[in-house]
Amino acid sequence: MTRRRRLPAGPLLAAVERHPAVRKPERGWGKRLRRHVGKHAASVYRDAAAGDGWVTLRAAERLCDAFGWHPRELYGDAYDRAAFAGRSPDFDPWQGVA
Repeated sequence: MTRRRRLPAGPLLAAVERHPAVRKPERGWGKRLRRHVGKHAASVYRDAAAGDGWVTLRAAERLCDAFGWHPRELYGDAYDRAAFAGRSPDFDPWQGVA
């Protein structure tokens, strides 16, 4: 996967770790994380933390969904660049919506 479709893991990991339901680094934070978001989303977090400093767009979206966030809240324009990477310059994501 190209880096165009990936995002830096730092903002996502920091947001998860400071979430009041997780409270990292207090004891038991891993269990609280799994209880709050489920095993699958917790494994996405673990993979992001142990990886190369990048997360796939899909992984960021899944973990954000588990917390009720939109990835754009954490990444701003970088999310849009990753989400629309490879599209033609005249691509309009809102075409036909309204």
